[in-house]
Amino acid sequence: MSNMNRIKVLPENIVNRIAAGEVIERPASVLKELMENAIDAEGENIIVQVRDGGRGSIMVSDDGTGMSEDDVLLSIERHATSKINDYEDLDRIVSFGFRGEALSSIASVSLVEIKTALKGKKEGTLVRVGGGVIEEVKKIGWQGGTTINVKNIFYNTPGRRKFLKTKSTEFRHILRTFKQISLAHCEKQFAMYNDDALVWQLDKKPVLERLETIYGESLVDLVMEVEEKRDGMELYGYIGKPQLVKSFLGEQYLFLNKRYIRDRIINKAIFSGYGSSISMGENPFYILFFKLDPERFDVNVHPAKREVRFKDEREIFDFFYRVVKKRFGAHGTSPTSFFYERKNFASFNKSYTQGGGNIIPMQSEIQYDRREFPVEPVEREDGREFSERGRVWQIHNKYIISQIKSGIIILDQHTAHERILYERILKRLKDKKSAESQNLLFPVTISLSIEDRIVLDNIYPFLIMIGFQIKILNENTVVLDGIPSDLRKVDEKMIIKDIIDSYKNEDNREFGIYEKMASSYACRAAIMAGDELLPEEMNNLIDELFAAEFPYFCPHGRPTIIDIPLSEIDKRFLR
Repeated sequence: MSNMNRIKVLPENIVNRIAAGEVIERPASVLKELMENAIDAEGENIIVQVRDGGRGSIMVSDDGTGMSEDDVLLSIERHATSKINDYEDLDRIVSFGFRGEALSSIASVSLVEIKTALKGKKEGTLVRVGGGVIEEVKKIGWQGGTTINVKNIFYNTPGRRKFLKTKSTEFRHILRTFKQISLAHCEKQFAMYNDDALVWQLDKKPVLERLETIYGESLVDLVMEVEEKRDGMELYGYIGKPQLVKSFLGEQYLFLNKRYIRDRIINKAIFSGYGSSISMGENPFYILFFKLDPERFDVNVHPAKREVRFKDEREIFDFFYRVVKKRFGAHGTSPTSFFYERKNFASFNKSYTQGGGNIIPMQSEIQYDRREFPVEPVEREDGREFSERGRVWQIHNKYIISQIKSGIIILDQHTAHERILYERILKRLKDKKSAESQNLLFPVTISLSIEDRIVLDNIYPFLIMIGFQIKILNENTVVLDGIPSDLRKVDEKMIIKDIIDSYKNEDNREFGIYEKMASSYACRAAIMAGDELLPEEMNNLIDELFAAEFPYFCPHGRPTIIDIPLSEIDKRFLR
């Protein structure tokens, strides 16, 4: 009978590697856990040293409380923690680590060396662990605090290691993690070294000054301070002016009791507080510190502790919405609209599509007859020439309406132009044909962050091929001498930064290098919502879109066209 049993208890080493897969996604995950441990240990000065983009090693040193020999040996055991004593403690967690999984998970998939001593002691402990197995324990001279060096991450799980990205990509993830944690703790001092070169030295300074150190002086003038206390909730921080709005997520920092989290409810509340100043698909910059009683939320819902569950989502939504709206002075949506939208979206979408309105889903499902868009010019009474499809209208400087035989179409001018540019640039890059450039009358000097410069190094040849003329002055400064000759009027100082930002946030897409570059350029160079167009420009946009290979979606998957049949319009007017 025993030979027929198929269920068995997994060995401890396999259990640890499975747990590591939940907590440790990439080198940046290691950095997060080690930095949070250093903060929990009351470290005031925290030093990070990275090699080979984190794939070689990540070392974090702190001057905190340190550990005894017994404690350091327990720290690498699963579910060994100093933060939890009984079940009730789970409802009032105030530390960053509490499950006792971090060091155990890291040690199971890497080589770990720990040096530590209790504060005030001159003798400490060295522990070496390989693949979860303790290899050496000995006494050493040490001045207090803890240094943990993690080498060769995923060395014993080659299936995981081969999915790591390039050195520069992994290092950019590390930079983001370092930024998140260092912005949350401006009362502490941080330093980061990459292959022995100093990247950041962050002294103890107020939030705004730390923002200036990381992002540069230009950002400080584009943020507004917010502060509010109400019903046991406290909020402090900065929200960006509309100039900092981006078409992607990435520069939103929300800290709950100084823990970095992502929360869809709060993000929607902040978006709603901006009102009509931003459009769907756009995302504002913010760095916000939210203080709340730990008993009013559950942080134990995500292995990496990036998400929480609030006991009263509506109350949280209303608080953030009103704070942002009051500071920004916007006329936004109702605080309850988001919850109504969540509840009724499915039924609304069903009734709308049944009624005849369509967001064009796939090129293969609906084929437009391009003969519906004649381009033969006809004489008008005022002597000006337009195509027969001259009846086009722009509404709210955002959408273009045009008549077709079966009804009307509505184009999103930004996504439509984005699709046109994407295919044009993609073909240019694949054919390796450089575009013509137009020299700027006055060259533009652009300051870049460390992360931006890493991205620029990756995409520099493609920017040149697209038609930009760029000279690199030093580690953080470039000069823009020329731009593509077919580029619309743009802020030359921002175009390179915008392309870099867009490229960075294509990282989670299944794009090749050409696709990512073409998508990034198209996103920033396309006609924007708010740009006023002449009738000729609108007609050209329609013609070029329907000449595209895949005209119905932008590179990011947003629709370019909505089709409303005449029968649906007649139905609405009870004809």
